[in-house]
Amino acid sequence: MLTAELVAILVTTHGRFTYSLDDPYIHLSLARSISHGHYGLDASQVSSPSSSPLWPFLMAVTARAPAAAYAPLVWNWLATLGSAALLFVAFRERFTPRVAAVLGCVAVLGLNLVGVAYTGMEHSLQVLLALAVATGVVRVWSEPSRGLPWWFLAALVVGPLVRYENAAVSVAAVVALWGVRPHRRRLLAATVGWAVPLGAFSAFLVGLGLSPLPSSVLAKSAYAEGGSPWTVLADKLELVGTHPCVLAVAALVGLDLLMRRGWTALHTFVATVMVAHVAAGEFGWYGRYELYALAAVVPPILRLAADWEPVTEVVGHIARTLVLGIVAIAMVPFVHITLETPLSSAGIAEQQGAMADFVRRDWQQPVALNDIGEVAWTGGQPVLDLWGLADQEAREARMAGGDWIQPLVTERHVSLAIVTTSRFGGKLPASWLRVGALVADVVVTNNSAAVDVFVTDPVGDPESVTEACAALRSFAGHVPEGTRVELAGPCGS
Repeated sequence: MLTAELVAILVTTHGRFTYSLDDPYIHLSLARSISHGHYGLDASQVSSPSSSPLWPFLMAVTARAPAAAYAPLVWNWLATLGSAALLFVAFRERFTPRVAAVLGCVAVLGLNLVGVAYTGMEHSLQVLLALAVATGVVRVWSEPSRGLPWWFLAALVVGPLVRYENAAVSVAAVVALWGVRPHRRRLLAATVGWAVPLGAFSAFLVGLGLSPLPSSVLAKSAYAEGGSPWTVLADKLELVGTHPCVLAVAALVGLDLLMRRGWTALHTFVATVMVAHVAAGEFGWYGRYELYALAAVVPPILRLAADWEPVTEVVGHIARTLVLGIVAIAMVPFVHITLETPLSSAGIAEQQGAMADFVRRDWQQPVALNDIGEVAWTGGQPVLDLWGLADQEAREARMAGGDWIQPLVTERHVSLAIVTTSRFGGKLPASWLRVGALVADVVVTNNSAAVDVFVTDPVGDPESVTEACAALRSFAGHVPEGTRVELAGPCGS
């Protein structure tokens, strides 16, 4: 499946391999800076554009290599294969090896593990670590006298360092196994093993003059938008009430409780993971954010199901049919994302890739953007992130509201902006002059077919209008396949 997806991506991108999101190129750019001893995208400014404390440092190991852009793909392939192996182990609790292998492949597809590998993000590794913790919990629950496996403790520690959300899985494991007294000391040591490094990372960010949490976390968190936490939580609960996978988990746990008539440590683990994610995590954005939680509950639910003893064969048949139906329905959205991933990669190549080509070959000056990944990675010029993932000042100004964009671009001496106009809800400065657009044929994760090109100070710096028009006309002569240049205003006349 991984190979088939790769081939499909190469076909849709005309041989230019591109991840299905722009975000991994932010991590790669940060990793490159880390390899030079700096934390931030541009050498002149510190920033925290990665939601993962550990992932950019892993990427930094190969950041200067010629094939550095493929490092996330290699990591994600390995992590996906590891996840597939752990899913096979989980299905073996209930099925024969052949059936378990088939169901494991179905789960890999149904949980979007193939698609998420091609986002180029840390989520594949996050899922592997969550599955490792869950597998360890099942093993210890089944045989309490056995010691805690080393790989379980390692996943317990490393998980939250890869993604903050994995703290939900690590805490859930400690809570679920706390009743086994001989294991308490090692569980506490593992908890300290991830809590202290996360605290040290926050201290590191504060020492740089940044917020204790990465800007990329704060820019995307509903809790950071200034509204009531209770309103945010209510909105999350409303979303959960319609989320097919969450409903499937609740249905399966409920079915087990009806048949078992008792609560176990595995129920505690599942409940803690799901409640913690609902309360503090996010859902969606191309089938990424909730995957670790959904994957983590598979091993314990399958272990619980292994004990089911229906009263009659008919009841057993009904129960199996019900379970398969619930799971199949829940997986449909994720399967769709996996199948759509090659088109997503094409959209990123045609839009963000084209933006990077334009800045590198034709503009060759600083630029303001709301999608900064590919431009930061290959554009070769300083970038001003107007959305604030890589710019704390921009993030705080955007969330505060008011007239903030023009003063910021003036302060940073940025004369050109390439933005998705709709993202700013009519708040772009009226003084900006639209001189053209880059239009992609495919629209999936790039959200909009066109990114508009603006000169930010056409009156005070009329020469920048001439330069922008010349750059756009030049780029139109060698624009990549799937992208076209539209000229507007003075450039179109």
